[in-house]
Amino acid sequence: MLNTIKDYLVLLGIENKLNKIFKNPQLLQKIDIYNKIFTPCDDIIKRNPDNYKAYLYKADLYYAICDYLKALELYNTIYEKFPVKVAIIVNLKQEYKQRMIDCCEKIIENRPTDQEVYYQITSVLSIATNPKNTQRILECFDKIISLEPDNLCSVIDDKANLLYKNLNKDVDEIIDLYDDAIQTYPEHVAELINYKIEFIHFYVNDDLDKIIKIYDDAIQTYPEHVAELINYKIEFMDFYVNDDDNKTIILLDEATQKYPQYIADFVFKKAWFLYSDENQSKAAELFDEAAKTYPQYSEKINSKKEEFMKLYKQ
Repeated sequence: MLNTIKDYLVLLGIENKLNKIFKNPQLLQKIDIYNKIFTPCDDIIKRNPDNYKAYLYKADLYYAICDYLKALELYNTIYEKFPVKVAIIVNLKQEYKQRMIDCCEKIIENRPTDQEVYYQITSVLSIATNPKNTQRILECFDKIISLEPDNLCSVIDDKANLLYKNLNKDVDEIIDLYDDAIQTYPEHVAELINYKIEFIHFYVNDDLDKIIKIYDDAIQTYPEHVAELINYKIEFMDFYVNDDDNKTIILLDEATQKYPQYIADFVFKKAWFLYSDENQSKAAELFDEAAKTYPQYSEKINSKKEEFMKLYKQ
């Protein structure tokens, strides 16, 4: 109890010092910030790791001394560790959100290709969306897309959804965005088509037969991406159409008959549906049987088997 009261009084004193510093930055030269702010905050965190104000005041001081990277790290810690408190902070003190954005913008000046910082900006701005924030988020998405990250397709999808939901863009414009991306990034055709189909399903047309036809048309149009597209189609049907796994297995078997060159991918998916949560020896038997039946593709099948076993190792 005594420690709690003591910590409260110490933090109250730190808050007063920080308020003075933000009003008059020259005080940084006069206040012993390490002994008067950093060290007391660290001591409180050691005694009580759930005292969010100790983290917050450390972050504020890093912000005040222009160490934006450390400030951002601590602000992120607060957002992850104290989500309820964060809601209170953001509602009562908008400057905290602005400080996080400022940190990101300052870091970007020195690290213009740091994708994570752009993600931070989009995350903070999305807390309270308005036209200005939405435009900045779009700029960040465009920058991330230009860097072609591993999650390129999901960023394009996030941008499409933001345009549709926040800026009320026409459906045709959003579909054009997906189509442009499909043309621009041919190596990601299957994933982008899948995102496009999900958008159409949720916001344009929920007729399942028409949605499945879009998958089938894509399979005919992009033969080099047949395996991925069929897997996406099967996942869609398993979730929205099929009422049991047997129908999904039949679809995979039919795909194997039609496109045996992709047997390794289809066996992997089949093993996932049947055995990902069960005895892995059954999955191994499935791969081994496929390798015997299609010896010309045994190397690929065994590679997929190894991948499956590592992924779902019990």
